[in-house]
Amino acid sequence: MYATRIAWTIAKAASRALVEPQLADPCERFSLPMRVWALEADMTYVNHASYLVYFEAARWDLGLRCGFGNVLRTRRCLPTISKQLVQYRRPMRRGDTFDVVSRLLAVDERWWHFEQNVMRGDEVCTKSWAKVVMRDQNGACSPQDILQLAGYRGDLPNDFRTRDELVRELAT
Repeated sequence: MYATRIAWTIAKAASRALVEPQLADPCERFSLPMRVWALEADMTYVNHASYLVYFEAARWDLGLRCGFGNVLRTRRCLPTISKQLVQYRRPMRRGDTFDVVSRLLAVDERWWHFEQNVMRGDEVCTKSWAKVVMRDQNGACSPQDILQLAGYRGDLPNDFRTRDELVRELAT
């Protein structure tokens, strides 16, 4: 299911890029609509591991909307999760529709910090914080370099206060 979900997300993002060619700001909130597929649920409820796939697909969607796809391909970088904290609040069932709302909170010299929520309507079902590094054959790729090569000209995302509050909340 993982490969299918990611491939589906990349294909949708590529088709969207033809319609909306302007690059998005990575600090905005992005919403990726999804539906729970039958194999992602145990007897009734979504298996906890499926949420990690939802979050991964949404990070790919965010990156492609922001123009990171071409940069990662030319630099031969791939995202690697270092840490992820997840808080499961409300169960989801087979067939439910939901959105994964993602945003880039902060970057530093090496790390990308993402906030992500699985939303069913206005209800938060699952919250997550992820710490990601982009790696090539020589090690970590600088977030600043990737953002610049993707055409991002704004201030670097630096909402470390929100990141710290989110990590504290999810760790308790």
